[in-house]
Amino acid sequence: MNNNELTKIEMGFSLIARYSDMLCSGSNIEKVLSEICADLGALTESNRAVIYENINNDQSFIVHCKMRGSWSAENTVPFEPQFPFSWMKASTEELALADRIAGFFKKRRAVQLTSNEFPHSLGSGIAAHTLKSACLMPIFIDASLWGEIVLTSDIPEKRWDEIDFAILKSLAEILPSRVIRFQKDLNNQEAWIEKEILFENRIAGNILHRNDRIIRISKTALELLGGTEEDYLGKNFIDTLVHPASREIILARRANMKTQHSTLNPIEAVLQKKNGSALDVLITATWQKIGNDILINSTFFDISAIKSRERLMKAVSTIASSATSQVSLNQVMGILLSAIQNAFPYAECAGYVHITESLDEPDTLSGKLMASCELEPDLEQFIWQTVQSDACNQHSAFLMRGPSHSGIDTYLFQPVHSENHLLGAIFLQYQRNEAPHADEQTHLQTLAEAIVNAVQKIFLIQQNESRYKNLAVLYKASIRLGKLHSLTEIAREALQILEQEKGWTHSVIRIKDEVSKRLVTLSYCAPGIQSSEEQKVLEWLNTKISKPGDGLTGWVIEHGESVLCQDLPHDPRYLETDINMRYGIYAPIHAEGITKGSIGVESESINFSQADLELLCSLGDLIGMALNAIRTMELLSCRVRWLEQLYQAGNAVTIEASEDMIYEQLLDGAMDALSAETGAMMLFNAEKNLLIPVAKRGWLKDVVDPIAPDKSLSGLVFSSGRSHISWELNQDPAILSHIRKNIPDDKRGVSVPILAESTVIGVFHLAFSTDVHINKEIIAVAELFASFAGMVIKRAELNIELLNANNALRDAYDATLEGWSRAIGLRDDETASHGERVTSLAVAIGKQMDLSPEMMEALRRGALLHDIGKIGIPDRILLKQGALSDDERAIMQTHPVLAYQLLKPITFLKEAVTIPYCHHERWDGSGYPQGLRGEAVPLLARIFAIADVYDAMTSDRPYRKALSHDEAVAYIMSNSGKHFDPKVIRAFLALSRSLR
Repeated sequence: MNNNELTKIEMGFSLIARYSDMLCSGSNIEKVLSEICADLGALTESNRAVIYENINNDQSFIVHCKMRGSWSAENTVPFEPQFPFSWMKASTEELALADRIAGFFKKRRAVQLTSNEFPHSLGSGIAAHTLKSACLMPIFIDASLWGEIVLTSDIPEKRWDEIDFAILKSLAEILPSRVIRFQKDLNNQEAWIEKEILFENRIAGNILHRNDRIIRISKTALELLGGTEEDYLGKNFIDTLVHPASREIILARRANMKTQHSTLNPIEAVLQKKNGSALDVLITATWQKIGNDILINSTFFDISAIKSRERLMKAVSTIASSATSQVSLNQVMGILLSAIQNAFPYAECAGYVHITESLDEPDTLSGKLMASCELEPDLEQFIWQTVQSDACNQHSAFLMRGPSHSGIDTYLFQPVHSENHLLGAIFLQYQRNEAPHADEQTHLQTLAEAIVNAVQKIFLIQQNESRYKNLAVLYKASIRLGKLHSLTEIAREALQILEQEKGWTHSVIRIKDEVSKRLVTLSYCAPGIQSSEEQKVLEWLNTKISKPGDGLTGWVIEHGESVLCQDLPHDPRYLETDINMRYGIYAPIHAEGITKGSIGVESESINFSQADLELLCSLGDLIGMALNAIRTMELLSCRVRWLEQLYQAGNAVTIEASEDMIYEQLLDGAMDALSAETGAMMLFNAEKNLLIPVAKRGWLKDVVDPIAPDKSLSGLVFSSGRSHISWELNQDPAILSHIRKNIPDDKRGVSVPILAESTVIGVFHLAFSTDVHINKEIIAVAELFASFAGMVIKRAELNIELLNANNALRDAYDATLEGWSRAIGLRDDETASHGERVTSLAVAIGKQMDLSPEMMEALRRGALLHDIGKIGIPDRILLKQGALSDDERAIMQTHPVLAYQLLKPITFLKEAVTIPYCHHERWDGSGYPQGLRGEAVPLLARIFAIADVYDAMTSDRPYRKALSHDEAVAYIMSNSGKHFDPKVIRAFLALSRSLR
């Protein structure tokens, strides 16, 4: 045996061993038999190899495995025999050949034939298949012929050797058992199918698939999915019918199927219809492994209506819950798109177009298109044109044909209306041959209503939030404005608040001057204005808009109504002060029910809303209250200042005050009260028949001179008795021309008559710079001072008379007291001159202690009357030459009480009586009559006590000679803190040298 034969044997039996393992392991029988034919033909150098199976045991054979034209698995050529191999019903030649073959078959041996050995009747059929030589190997199961292996060749007289026969014989021994098992599996599968499946169920669809290949599909399934049997049979179940949305869950179920029961639990899934659209189903399955095949019967129910409703309700709930204060409308737009996409998940594309201009941030939201997929420009344009067309005026859904990109050209639109206002539209894209279900249009209507409710809720929330924010702005404004104290400060602060809180940069506040009726710009805010330029800008604005009715701010002041303008350039009331302004809001400033001014805000980009106008109106009211409060406080402050000036002027009009001092005080008070720059006061002199200046200040000194009572401005006011306002003094025609030349520029003034008992007696002139607003309060105060001046002047005249009377009365009082003092001295010769000396010394000590004039007067009068109580002491005791007895001394010590009782009824001596009553009290409390101690002893009595003792010690007495000055001073110092007040002693010592 040569090497080639050994190699052939090894290869042949290696193949037999491999195929035996494959047939035993449950591999697919058809696939294994095809591979056997291919390998056997190549090994035996045959052109064709065929395996036939006798299925009826009547020698009618079928081709069990297809013949291959070449021995490559990729080039399989099907072979359908043109003769039935029913050789027992043949001619004599055929019967002879059959007997010969049968003889070999009975011996279970291979038989070789050539074309000339075949009967003529067979030759044509065999020749048609280029049969030149053949080799047949019978396959038996027990004693029955199961089939045969046939090798053919187009080589005449080809002979197959013993090795080929041995290989064929081995194959014939292993094939029958496996093929029989396979046939049984097929029979079992058919039996299981008939047992498990009801294919004509009209409620559920059934699909039977073997190893994922569809082998049967029910009519109901076809009605639900569309198409015919030919569209599904033989195709992969998952690739053909399972929607991508459910592919993962179906594959996961398939992978775990071996661990589960043969009946799978129902699950929700999505199948793919013939036209590509999705079908929501509830799907269950029963499965069985028979042989090496897995059979699955999938039963499904159409739940698309239920799922569509469920998704709709979830989308509606999502939309409803999205409208909260924590999200902006931009965020809600994204939520709306997501909800639409979730409600219609199988649409090729879903989207929402928002076109309203009545919601938050209109410049960014107006004209917003959101879609779940990227849109081509022409498709986006088509959607915009459709939404803006008349078709969206209706409330129901409608279909449109549009651009056909990727086979998509059907669009379902649902307009979204709020009452009669179009908010936007929902749109869905479908494939060309797919039409939206009727339920989808109804669901779109429901979804549109949910969107309307959500958008309206968001709008309401945003309105409320805007109001809350505006309230916060107003609260801040009330706090900050309440701390300011001038109209200009309030106006500036208000505009700064608008810029900081709202970002409004072009704003102005104007008020109407109550006297001149002209408009005055209090504050102006615009980008780029430097503080150094502000005054010039305000002056220019006052020229540009100067009276009620000028511009929109003037119109508001004139009519007392607010304005919201969305097209300033075309509003006939508008006067341009800033270029490119397009939008504006204007509000009146009211105070005490009267329009005092206005506040305006303009912008080139901010489309102001009604809420913005409401904020400005509220701020205008707040400014009005603040201005009114400032005016009230200023008025109160001025009135307090006026009253102070009036009080001071009134106090200046004393008996001692001169006329010139009174006039000066009145003029200064008026100027200070009104913050006037300068002023002058003129009184009528009847003897000279002239108005004569009695007081004047500043540059009016060079202007005001004596003038006839019917000349110039002074004469006009004097003769008419009415006040006069000069807005520009050097231009006032009421003033003589030669006088106007001496008046500086930029000055204005107020001239008021001075009245005394309804008679004009003079004129007050007050001058101011032109930046001072002359109002009713200034005029009223000037007139008040003029009237007061008239009263003061009359009072001064009366005071002169009263002064003379007072002086005479005081002189009479003093003469009386001095007479009483002399009368006491005459009664007691020893003290005749004592009263005068002690009075002088007491007054000197009082001056040293800086006593007030009133206290000094009381000290002098009390000193003169210190011994007036001795009038009640009997002469026997008062004039006794020797020492007094205890009883006499007690009577003598009653003279202070007698003095108090005598002088107390005299109001004029109310302060002075303390000296006669208390001059014998001591600092240490050992004195009489009350035993007072320390500062309880009246100060005047403590002063007089030192003067009294010093004078008594340094004067001769009948019972002793006078002590020296030093001895008296030493005695007084030794009694410091005992008899005398140490503080008064220090004052006494300070002047004691002058007493030597």
